[in-house]
Amino acid sequence: MQKDSPTASSDLTKATAPRGISFKRTVSLIKFYRPMIEKQTLAYVIFSAIAGIVILLPLNGYAQVGLYTIFWTILGYMASLSPCILAKSGDSRIIERLIPVPVREKYIFRIVYFLIYIPIICSLLPFCAILLYKNMPTLHTDMFDQIITQVTGDFENSLSAKLSNLFTSWACILTCLYVVTLVRTNRIIKGILSVFGIQIVMGTLGALCGFSMAFNEGFLAGIEGTSYNPDETTQQLVNQVFHSSFFYFTTGLTILYVIVMLILNYRILKKHNL
Repeated sequence: MQKDSPTASSDLTKATAPRGISFKRTVSLIKFYRPMIEKQTLAYVIFSAIAGIVILLPLNGYAQVGLYTIFWTILGYMASLSPCILAKSGDSRIIERLIPVPVREKYIFRIVYFLIYIPIICSLLPFCAILLYKNMPTLHTDMFDQIITQVTGDFENSLSAKLSNLFTSWACILTCLYVVTLVRTNRIIKGILSVFGIQIVMGTLGALCGFSMAFNEGFLAGIEGTSYNPDETTQQLVNQVFHSSFFYFTTGLTILYVIVMLILNYRILKKHNL
């Protein structure tokens, strides 16, 4: 009996492999993840709604800034750690592999869900509250107005700052997603540690840049004998950071890291899908 040649088998595989994006397969994939999506969406919407309400509370400037900082930090971690939901109900990766959906569609679902859908869920309601705040003069305080100006982009170099924040957030999410998909034990803990690790590295780079520029500003002011104005100095430092070659270098490095993590997430998903 004549055996099929490797070339014939390869041709058969290519002929039977699904091509393009199938709406039916995508729906079946969403149905599998539906319990996860519903629970995570509900929890995130509730917390983001609370964050939005807090923004509109008639408080003094210190309370406004403090509460906003706390809630915005928590929302950031909620987005960064969102892939941990894949490990919440145990290891279901074997079942995921049996879903008759090509790797590319599973990958697209993960990228769209964790990089686009989750960040929108986390930030939409608070951002709407910020827009309402801007149209309610009775709630305004000088301290919080400065924060709102930065958030809404009404300041110089807002585009570069937003891009840097976006890719930093994506770097954390993709790292967590990769670790949760890769490791076999303690997936949630290792996913959390991976996010903290990325933030420590990026925070250290930012701190080094800020300290260096602050030292240079103080040193030059001392030599020239000019007066020190904290508000003006802070604004000057912010502008210098966004114009510095170090900022463009770190932003480029972050973008490169995001691209690498996109590739690695696809490869690990493809490897586990075999």
